[in-house]
Amino acid sequence: MREYRLENDVISVTKNGRASYGGSQKFSKDKIIQSSGCGLIAACDLFWYMHRYHQGCNCDLFTPYPLSGSLEVEDYDKILNSLRPYFPLIPNYGISVFMLTLGINAFFIKHAYPYRAFWGISGNRMWRRIEDMLSEYPGNYQCWPQSEPEQAKIQNRYVYKKK
Repeated sequence: MREYRLENDVISVTKNGRASYGGSQKFSKDKIIQSSGCGLIAACDLFWYMHRYHQGCNCDLFTPYPLSGSLEVEDYDKILNSLRPYFPLIPNYGISVFMLTLGINAFFIKHAYPYRAFWGISGNRMWRRIEDMLSEYPGNYQCWPQSEPEQAKIQNRYVYKKK
């Protein structure tokens, strides 16, 4: 069996003295984010990871915070609320994959990130793309509702570097 690892540390958020691996929608004070914010969380963690580890991915939103270590939950919640205009959340549903992709691209364009998000990978290339993702990005951008694990086998989300 082949093992894959991220090249850099996973984004971490501290709440009550305990650090998480990535953010959590349960950390937010906003009820809609708590119930329907998994796409927003995934995008936030992706942007924060890119800000920390990728040249050309600088955003004023993340500049006041450390480039290493954990972020306090209150600061994380401020960042989430700043990202809300990019990601219109529907209560008890969340965000469609198309709106998530559009929100990510709007953020990339506004902040001059040299990337574009696309939805969908054909089956014969899926495993290669997953390998690429795991070597480069936090895995939470490939998220799906926990109640639909079978759907995960056929769906994949990936961020490509613009050529």
